[in-house]
Amino acid sequence: MRGPFDRTAQLDATPLHRTEIQRVESCFPGTHAWFGHHTRRWWAYVPRPEPGLVEAANPDALMDEVAKGWR
Repeated sequence: MRGPFDRTAQLDATPLHRTEIQRVESCFPGTHAWFGHHTRRWWAYVPRPEPGLVEAANPDALMDEVAKGWR
């Protein structure tokens, strides 16, 4: 059984998507990011201060949204 943050989606990602995912996750430890192939949006699970999902149209906007959750 796969956990809630299975990395399979990252393996299927394009090299550009993988690079952007790594950038978000390296800046915000514990955050899990991905590109939604069906939604065509960028998503991240932010673990603190209040855990939740954020989404954005592009990786830079996602970084901004994740940063709001870290303040």
